Amino acid sequence: MPLPVELQIAQYPGDSGFYLFYLDEHAEVMTDTYHDTLERALGQGEWEFSVAADEWERS
Repeated sequence: MPLPVELQIAQYPGDSGFYLFYLDEHAEVMTDTYHDTLERALGQGEWEFSVAADEWERS
């Protein structure tokens, strides 16, 4: 699988967990990982892609 161009973290209404989405150059989801806390989703991004928690943008 190619490297993602963008990462996004989302939480669906009614779901207690967080999804880390890996997006391609067309903003299409390539894959995702599920995490029971926001901190763990952020930690996955840091471990896998060296994205520190303070580098994420909120929208």
